[in-house]
Amino acid sequence: SVLIVQLQDQTLLDLQRHWSSYRAAWPLPPAYHPSREQFRQQLQKLIPERLKHDSLWLVKDPRSAVLLEDWLLVLRQLQVEPRLLLAPRPPASNSRSCNKKGAVRTLWAGALWQRTYQQALLAIRSLPEECWAITRFEDLLLQPQATVLELCAWLEHPINAQQRDQLATRV
Repeated sequence: SVLIVQLQDQTLLDLQRHWSSYRAAWPLPPAYHPSREQFRQQLQKLIPERLKHDSLWLVKDPRSAVLLEDWLLVLRQLQVEPRLLLAPRPPASNSRSCNKKGAVRTLWAGALWQRTYQQALLAIRSLPEECWAITRFEDLLLQPQATVLELCAWLEHPINAQQRDQLATRV
């Protein structure tokens, strides 16, 4: 959701940890930092509103991994079971993407890549095994339909024939 991307981007700017900064790979300030508290308050409002329409909601934004501690806290408070999918992108590919988007130096991009996946891997330790999965980024690119079908099964979200056809035409 665009709103989530904007909220996370602004929060990281406020925390001086934006992905385009050399500080992006630094640890976040403590959870009681006003910007993190404000972020959680915003999530407290956004999540129930979004889940009114559908019980399944996907947020695909690397910033989520950096702010995952806050996400998980809010989801626990709202009694929403998260499902965390990690699709690690190769570091070199990620660095090239960061360089294209915002002239981020390769060293910074590499440090951010490490931090992002470290945060995510630490977070899955706090979740029951059935609430997280890891898939290869390359599989999403090379075998998108099979990989998506496998992930739908993991999410216990079967897709019908029409959705399968839409998937085949879009990827």
